Amino acid sequence: MKWSYELSCRGLCRTIEAEDPNELAQKAIRCIVSWMRKGFSSNSEPETGDVVDVQVRDHEDFARQIASGLTVQFEKKREKLKATLKTALTSEIRVHWVDLTDTSTFLVPTIEKPKLFAMWQVHGEATPTFAIAIPEKPKLSEIPREPRISDREYAKARSLREWINSKVHPRHFERRFEEDHRAWQEVKRVTENENATLVCDYEEKVKRWEVKRREFHAYLEADRKALQNYEANLERVEELRAAFYENQKPTNDRIYALRAAFYDVKSPDAIIFFFGKVLEKSAYSCNFTRKVDLEYKLDTKLMMVDYLLPSIDDMPRHKKIRYDQARDEMVETFIPEKQLFELYDDVLYQIVLRSIYELFAADDIEALDTVVFNGWVHSIDGGTGKEVNACILSVQTRKKEFSALNLERIDPKACFKSLKGVGSSKLHSLAAVPPIMQMSREDRRFVPSYNVVDQVDEKENLAAMDWLDFENLIRGLFEKEFSSNGGEVKITQASRDGGVDAIAFDPDPIRGGKMVIQAKRYTNVVGVSAVRDLYGTLINEGATKGILVTTSEFGPDAYEFAKGKPLTLLTGGNLLALLEKHGHRAKIDLKDAKRILEEKDKQHHQGRE
Repeated sequence: MKWSYELSCRGLCRTIEAEDPNELAQKAIRCIVSWMRKGFSSNSEPETGDVVDVQVRDHEDFARQIASGLTVQFEKKREKLKATLKTALTSEIRVHWVDLTDTSTFLVPTIEKPKLFAMWQVHGEATPTFAIAIPEKPKLSEIPREPRISDREYAKARSLREWINSKVHPRHFERRFEEDHRAWQEVKRVTENENATLVCDYEEKVKRWEVKRREFHAYLEADRKALQNYEANLERVEELRAAFYENQKPTNDRIYALRAAFYDVKSPDAIIFFFGKVLEKSAYSCNFTRKVDLEYKLDTKLMMVDYLLPSIDDMPRHKKIRYDQARDEMVETFIPEKQLFELYDDVLYQIVLRSIYELFAADDIEALDTVVFNGWVHSIDGGTGKEVNACILSVQTRKKEFSALNLERIDPKACFKSLKGVGSSKLHSLAAVPPIMQMSREDRRFVPSYNVVDQVDEKENLAAMDWLDFENLIRGLFEKEFSSNGGEVKITQASRDGGVDAIAFDPDPIRGGKMVIQAKRYTNVVGVSAVRDLYGTLINEGATKGILVTTSEFGPDAYEFAKGKPLTLLTGGNLLALLEKHGHRAKIDLKDAKRILEEKDKQHHQGRE
């Protein structure tokens, strides 16, 4: 049993769950302590919660309040169970077809546009370029010509007469040359140093320019990749959006078709689907596994209902929870067994009457004249320990007879007996009774199939086929695949397929068993949600394997989910290969299929208008 407690304090609310009351109390105490550490003081006045007023003084006081709150929960739950029938009398029974369609919208994930560094660095240019010019080379100073001893101004007199006329000693020219050469060397040294400084500065500027140029192109490349990722994410979101609505469309189309059949021709399949939803959507205060099976006879307007009732374990057994300070633990007190049995029997009779009332109240097309209700209970036989599935009550009533009852004032058990209902005087004993009328136990989801696989050719675009033809194609194809060892494949009707398009039975003792097959005639990528649905169907059907066939492709998240599970994903390419294996050829043109399906959809909407 799962214990729960609604904790509320100073505007903070939280539902605590645990396996037993002591663990529940400890979790609640830890929660309130964490709230206090975030700013609540022990003297703060808390607000009143939905169940109990939480006042934090000490451990014992808090535990007592939790015990009191749990006691109130059980009392309220028993009171709601006792009012099972009256609750339905004051509630709207009508099921609206539009509520059965999938009207959910695709939640677009937030994808932020990247901030492009190189773009805004160059003032938002569409195609940024590196705008910093390379440094200009410096103008280097020229070094004067080196003086040479052979220069004329340093030459010695050629003759005695020249020496006499010049009145200059030859040594004078040598000293002059040496002085000028020393001066030239100093000029050369200074000029070379200045030029070296200019060159070094220039090279440093070029290096810095090159670093900036590389940084710019690195940013530009990063911007390019960021834009590519952004655009790829936008495309991915668009693919997911298209796949989401493509997954949604077949379901809604089937609902619309069933609605039309329900009102126009009173199709048994549509009537079974609608009234099944009426019973499934009926809300009860106790949590129990809801399973409803219907069968409808159009000629007599008779509806047979096989209804899985709650077991006695679904009833609240606790009378009171109190805190034992000495042992520092919660102590459970249970209601007497007789009181539990009386509550259980009363609730079952009320569920029977409530279900019949809901069926007749929702019948605005006069499709129901008689209802046969068989109540079944799935439980464990205490004597043998084996599972028992027994019909413990059965009743048949006509609409006119039932409408004459004043359900607000009746005693449920007495009313059941007055309707000539069959059942043990003590329903809690789970004594089996023969149903007044018994359903066929064959899986009525199976419908006659027709041959499609032998009619396809290379001109047939599988992605644009009628969805019913496509399901029959898949059935015929897998029938050929499994026929070698005696297997068979059956398709299910659209209104009650429970997510199954076909069921294969493979008698092979090693790899065989029951397999569920789903066919998805899609033009977009199949997402992980379709694979999750298949896995859930596999579990519900008790199958050994699930096969999902599509005309398109599967996304990576679909393959990731299928890892390690008995699931096989077949793409459009795999489907064509399987057809070719059995001697058939076809084609898959997703682009052309989208065009064809869009035209059909437009024609359909124009016809409805």
